[in-house]
Amino acid sequence: MDKESIVKNIFLDVEKLKKLNPLVHNITNFVTIYDCANIVKVIGASPVMTFEKEEAEDMTSISDSLVINMGTMTSYITSSVELALKKANEKNIPIIFDVCGNGATEYRNNFVKKIVNNYHIDVIKGNYSEITKLFTDDVMTKGVDSANVQYDMKDIILNLSKKFNDTVFVATGKKDFIGNSKDLISIDNGIEELSYIVGTGCMTSSLIGAFLGLKGKVLLEAVSGLVVFEIASELAFEKNKSISNLKNNIFDEMFNLSEEKILSKIKIDKI
Repeated sequence: MDKESIVKNIFLDVEKLKKLNPLVHNITNFVTIYDCANIVKVIGASPVMTFEKEEAEDMTSISDSLVINMGTMTSYITSSVELALKKANEKNIPIIFDVCGNGATEYRNNFVKKIVNNYHIDVIKGNYSEITKLFTDDVMTKGVDSANVQYDMKDIILNLSKKFNDTVFVATGKKDFIGNSKDLISIDNGIEELSYIVGTGCMTSSLIGAFLGLKGKVLLEAVSGLVVFEIASELAFEKNKSISNLKNNIFDEMFNLSEEKILSKIKIDKI
C-alpha cells in the first residue's frame, strides 16, 4: 500500500469513527484518564473508563475494542486487566496494550511478560526502551520515559512480531515505527514539545484503540491513530505555542481534521 492509499485510509477511518461511534473500553492509568477519555470522544468514538473487576468481562463483552495501559498499576487493576483480556480474546475484540514503564521495575517486567505470553494482543505500544525490553533485558526504562537504546528498532519490531504471532508493534521516539513481521512504516510527524506534557502517549494509545474499534486492518488502524494525533499536535502548536494550553488545542485540531490537512502534514515512509 502506497502513501496516498494510507492517507486515504486515515481520512476514511476518521469519517467512519464519527458514523459508527465504537465503544472503547479503557483500563488506563489514573494520571491521564480524563485526557484519554476526551481524545477518544473528540475523534468520534465512545470511551468507557472502568477499573472494577466485577464488571470487567461484561464491559469488555459489549465493547468494540480494549485499551490496556499499565501506567499506574495496582494488584486490583491487574486482576481486572486479565479478566478483560480473557474475554476480549474469547470474543475476538481487538486489544492495544501500552507497556508503559516496562523495563523500570521487576514487577512491571513480570506483568508484561505474563500478558504477552498468555493472551493475544493486536497492538503493543511503547517508547523505544519499553519495546526493546520485550526483545532483550539489556535495557532499562527511566520511570515511564524512554532511555537510550542501542538497537535497531526496525529489526526489533520484525523479530518481536514473528515471536508474538504477527502482533503489530508501535515504537515511539524521535522517529516512530509501526510494523509487524511483513510491513514496516516510519512516521516523522509530531513535535518535541509533546515530551513536556504528561499523558500524550496514553492519549495516543486510547486513540489507536478507537481506530481498532473499526475492525479494519490492525496495522493501518494503528497508523491512523498515531498519525492523526501527531498531526493534530503540530497544527495546535503552530497556532498557539503555549505548553499549558497544548492539550486543549490538540482536541480542537483533532475535531477539525480534514483530508487536506492530513495530506499537507503527513510524513510517512513504507520501509
